[in-house]
Amino acid sequence: MDERLGLNMLIERHLADPRTGHNRQFPLRDLFRQSVYSRLAGYEDTNDAERLAEDPTFRM
Repeated sequence: MDERLGLNMLIERHLADPRTGHNRQFPLRDLFRQSVYSRLAGYEDTNDAERLAEDPTFRM
């Protein structure tokens, strides 16, 4: 879907990343995509993704 919509290119072209230091562990485009896809999946925010990351079922 990213390739078809050009989401990565749009993010990199139009959004500046003001973060510095350790706050840049993950690229802004990845964080933005996670937020968009989480909302499309019906989650209210990315806290749900964080909880799922700790679930043993998803660590297999």
